[in-house]
Amino acid sequence: MKTIDSPKAVADSVIAEVRRHKREIAESFDCDVMALGRSLQRREIGDSRFKLPGGEQGGGGQPATRPESK
Repeated sequence: MKTIDSPKAVADSVIAEVRRHKREIAESFDCDVMALGRSLQRREIGDSRFKLPGGEQGGGGQPATRPESK
């Protein structure tokens, strides 16, 4: 092979499958990113794996315990 020749692209089967799934998802929402986002938000509402942070975090308004590195 010469230096000006480009090698043939080898498609990884895993990457090909991921791309196929991405295309299917995009087509199911007519490539509308906002509709996809709204759908995901609706799914999160009833899913126990997604939890809203509860309570307050301590340390608000207090100085850092050690200076930040530069």
